[in-house]
Amino acid sequence: MRRAQLSGADAALEEGIAIALEMINATQGFVQGFHLTAPNRKVQVALKVLRESGILATA
Repeated sequence: MRRAQLSGADAALEEGIAIALEMINATQGFVQGFHLTAPNRKVQVALKVLRESGILATA
């Protein structure tokens, strides 16, 4: 995260998404669900995590 903070807001956001995806992939078989929040009310970011993790199917 420190590297992302030094690179700017966009890089920090992408690093956060990468971390969320890594955590979902590592724990998906061991938990019953996930709780996501949209940073700064940016629902599209939470939806991106859900889509990229395979939890939310794309139409």
